[in-house]
Amino acid sequence: QLALRSSLPPCTSLYYLQRSTRWQRRFQNLLDDFKICRLGKTVICSQDYPGFIVNRILMPMINEAFWALYTGVATKEDIDTEMKLGTNHPMGPLQLADFIGLDVCLSVLRVLHNGLGDNKYSPCPLLVQYVDAGRLGKKRGVGVYSYGQKSSSLKPKSSL
Repeated sequence: QLALRSSLPPCTSLYYLQRSTRWQRRFQNLLDDFKICRLGKTVICSQDYPGFIVNRILMPMINEAFWALYTGVATKEDIDTEMKLGTNHPMGPLQLADFIGLDVCLSVLRVLHNGLGDNKYSPCPLLVQYVDAGRLGKKRGVGVYSYGQKSSSLKPKSSL
């Protein structure tokens, strides 16, 4: 099964192919042709596990950034600045979460937590509070950061 990561900008689009020994030999030539000649993209092979590769690594980092903010380790600006400088990422994890959508991050963390049964994927209460309050990120105009759009339509869904 081939899945396009169409929610990402074109320059970072990845294709994931779930490996199966039954299909591996049969499609190796097709895969080589597909990734080199037709798409100009990189094909990444992954076993069929919740979160594949990116979400299993990225979401715990985002979640830990929320925990750092929630427990007062640092401000949102300092967390993002340190991660940009310290890891050479173009944006910090909290800003990235806003771009992804806090509701999407929460949903992915819940899928990972339920699917893998590992508490490291248990969503930070602050992330849950933000989503419940309608702070969904850039698409809503407010998440961890404000993006200058009206946020008067925010309505709390529930409380923790």
